Amino acid sequence: MFITAYDQYAIEAFENEAIDYLLEPIKAERLVAGLPKNRTPAYFQWIRVQQGKSLIRKHIKELADELDPEHFWQIHPGTIVNVDHISKVSRSLTGGGVLRLRDRPETLTVSQR
Repeated sequence: MFITAYDQYAIEAFENEAIDYLLEPIKAERLVAGLPKNRTPAYFQWIRVQQGKSLIRKHIKELADELDPEHFWQIHPGTIVNVDHISKVSRSLTGGGVLRLRDRPETLTVSQR
């Protein structure tokens, strides 16, 4: 499932076996309606890229195995980041690792392994 604000990626999405293509802004009901009924949500991952975000049908471990570990780090059981986009790494008040990505407002937690 591809979710984006750009309609020009629709053909490419379906060439890559997209199950649906949604243009932003989307409604939750439309998103849920597009999900296959025989899949559990645990096997769907949100992928945020510069052009928008996509929902892919792949377990995060499988995705991590396909990515180059020199450029993509799994910092948390549910989070993989492109190291080229890390702007700051620090410690939280509780001592855990946190990082920020360039051009993103949120702080991401780094799990302790």
